[in-house]
Amino acid sequence: MKFTNLLLIDDDEDDQELFIEAAKEISPDIHITVVPDASIALDKLVKRAVTADVIFSDLNMPRMNASNFYWK
Repeated sequence: MKFTNLLLIDDDEDDQELFIEAAKEISPDIHITVVPDASIALDKLVKRAVTADVIFSDLNMPRMNASNFYWK
């Protein structure tokens, strides 16, 4: 399976740029949607405003981060 639609959830513009450059080196056909806030990304996914084969997320962001979740 080829992953061509990626969702990047990250509030740091430098990290976004590095991620995009690295992904485009792997394949220029990759489409990357960048959302700077996890809450907004979740809303977009629920409303199907964005689709993704793979989701990459920064775990340390101001409003929603890894500490907001209970891991079992």
